[in-house]
Amino acid sequence: MSKLIEQIRAQIEESCRVKQAFSPELLARIAQFTDRAAAALLAGKKLVFFGNGGSAADAQHLAAELTVRLRVERPGLAGLALTTNTSVLTAAGNDYGFDQIFSRQVESLVENGDVVVALSTSGNSPNVLRGAEAAHKRGAVVVALTGETGGELAAKADLLINVPSQDPQRIQEAHITIGHIVCSLLEQPGSERRRSRRVLVQLPIMVRGQNAEEKPFEEETHTLVVNAHGCLVLLAAPLREGQKVVLRNNATQEEQQCNVIHIGKAHGGKLQVSLEFTRAAQKFWHIAFPRED
Repeated sequence: MSKLIEQIRAQIEESCRVKQAFSPELLARIAQFTDRAAAALLAGKKLVFFGNGGSAADAQHLAAELTVRLRVERPGLAGLALTTNTSVLTAAGNDYGFDQIFSRQVESLVENGDVVVALSTSGNSPNVLRGAEAAHKRGAVVVALTGETGGELAAKADLLINVPSQDPQRIQEAHITIGHIVCSLLEQPGSERRRSRRVLVQLPIMVRGQNAEEKPFEEETHTLVVNAHGCLVLLAAPLREGQKVVLRNNATQEEQQCNVIHIGKAHGGKLQVSLEFTRAAQKFWHIAFPRED
């Protein structure tokens, strides 16, 4: 019995060591994953998950945490797993081949601005690779959760979350930990901007600041979607995430400082930019936002 207990303890300690070995750079990429997911949800988009075997189970597990809840009572968040519909999986596998069971669904269900989370411990699963390729064609952001090397999937991802291990068990344990962390951050108190109800508007505004080349710019545009904590705009100016800009409501002359939290895909030569306000924006917009239930 004592030898068995030692083996159990050794596996627990090894699982802990993998998670404790996360580098500062990896932690920063997990934070970027959270911000990109938040920006997508703010824009009315969704998170889409897929993978094989244990990763398939992780995909539907994390989609369920968003759609239902993890710990906090809040409105549902849009999460979808491509691993649950047996009719679709078997039809795609039968008609097109197993390597297209995810890509076919991505072609049908994924929209520009969605965040697609591809899970693969090796990073080399052909159907996951094809799913990631299809997601890029649809204009989605691709986040890859992999093992240490990232495999071929590393080159197909906008954001690589590569767990520092080559043991599939330890990698999958870390993936579900990362997923739980991201879900908890998306629903934690103080993150209402990620889930508050949106208002569709076309308000003329001016955006000014420094672009990605640190040159001053000023550009007139219209807001697409706003809530009390942020908005989406289309801009031609090259920006980067983490920059600060100033918005001016041309109708009221009110100004608001903002953080650039996500740069989306291009629309007609302009980029879709998600902005987070540094203070509540009721006065700035002069809009009464619906209260959460």
